[in-house]
Amino acid sequence: MPAYRSEKNVAGDSKTETFVARKLFIDNWRWDGVPFFIRTGK
Repeated sequence: MPAYRSEKNVAGDSKTETFVARKLFIDNWRWDGVPFFIRTGK
């Protein structure tokens, strides 16, 4: 898999973030206090 800046139509000096992470909680008695982590990136 090519690096982000090696992709077609992406500037070689691009500073665009390519990773994100979130910590989520479900407002529900069953999942009270249980963290859900979602992570994605290239």
